Amino acid sequence: MRQSVLPGFELLVMAPQEVMDNYHRAETEGEINEMLLKVCYESQNKAVSDADFRKMVSKLITRKADILEERMPNIRL
Repeated sequence: MRQSVLPGFELLVMAPQEVMDNYHRAETEGEINEMLLKVCYESQNKAVSDADFRKMVSKLITRKADILEERMPNIRL
């Protein structure tokens, strides 16, 4: 994702579907956390169906796991 003057501000004005269209561009754990917060907030306001919410959270958590895996050092036995 591109850097802005106010980090995370883009997410505040994005619709949940826009967040999901751009989640694969997230490069840090913090960006994924902001996206998760946005999706959770929108689901609380009933802007996202239950099924869509579950799918969005699943994709975001999977992306977060991928980012964290990339940061882990290689372990050789």
